[in-house]
Amino acid sequence: MSRFSPSDVALEGFRLTRERPLTILAWAGLRLLYGLGALFLLFGGAAGPAFTQMMALSKAQPPADPAQMMPLMAQLAPALTVMLVVSLIFYAVLYTAVLRAILRPADRAYFYLCLGMDEVRQFALAALVFALFLGYVFLIEMVSALLIAAAKGLGPAAVPAQILVIVALVVAFIYPAVRLSVAPAMTFADGRLTLFRALPVTKGQFWPMLGSFGLALVLTLVVSLLAAVVFVFVVGAIGAAQGGLSNLPALFGMMQPDEMSVQAMLTPIGIAKLVFNALLSTLVYVILFAPAAAIFRDLTGRVGAPMGAATAKARKPWG
Repeated sequence: MSRFSPSDVALEGFRLTRERPLTILAWAGLRLLYGLGALFLLFGGAAGPAFTQMMALSKAQPPADPAQMMPLMAQLAPALTVMLVVSLIFYAVLYTAVLRAILRPADRAYFYLCLGMDEVRQFALAALVFALFLGYVFLIEMVSALLIAAAKGLGPAAVPAQILVIVALVVAFIYPAVRLSVAPAMTFADGRLTLFRALPVTKGQFWPMLGSFGLALVLTLVVSLLAAVVFVFVVGAIGAAQGGLSNLPALFGMMQPDEMSVQAMLTPIGIAKLVFNALLSTLVYVILFAPAAAIFRDLTGRVGAPMGAATAKARKPWG
């Protein structure tokens, strides 16, 4: 029997949003800065022309020759590497803020945002998981390719066998991801890097955890769809009022990824889109990040862990 309510933990992000709206807005501000940095790195710097050309080639019909992509990838490699590191840092800071808000709710200073060892450990954990994921994907692909090739020789049973291999492949990704999902919360609570030590905590909890994450994902899709509809309607109405119906094609063209550029984003509609994306993506992060932390809290009863004396003295409870 589950020791937590799957529906309650799935709604943890909404509870946090309702109780701490200013905190969510502060996190959205951080997300906006991250988005602006990414925009200028990819479009405004030396990598801009190569990135624009890469996007054009990716949409070309018939598909572009892969050989054309290689020089562009070489030009983009430094910018993409920096982007990966910056993304992991942003992830670590925001995820740690969510963990702090759920597991240490009294530590409200600076809207739960900080740059310290908690964030360093989350960064290290994210980098470790990313590296293990790449290796795991390679291993799974090798095994699945061998199994599918072997299944082709089974005659009439080939198709069912291949379907079983695909199902096993999906399970091989989902099961460990669900069981290890509390590792960031456990790393935060223990103050040391944790991954596989999270397995005993989630023993026997796979199905209720999967249900929680599934419900949170569905809610995320619903919220994203509704928010996008409202945004397009409001901005479309403003654009039509200012420029008539002739302005709408430009508006909706701006919403396409291949129309992204620094110049397009530094317009009123472009800025509105950046702000909207920051708010929506922050809400999505909170909805998706919060359930695992709430599950860890409910399974272990660990909440409100005391801060270090120096940290507690230095911080003021606002946000």
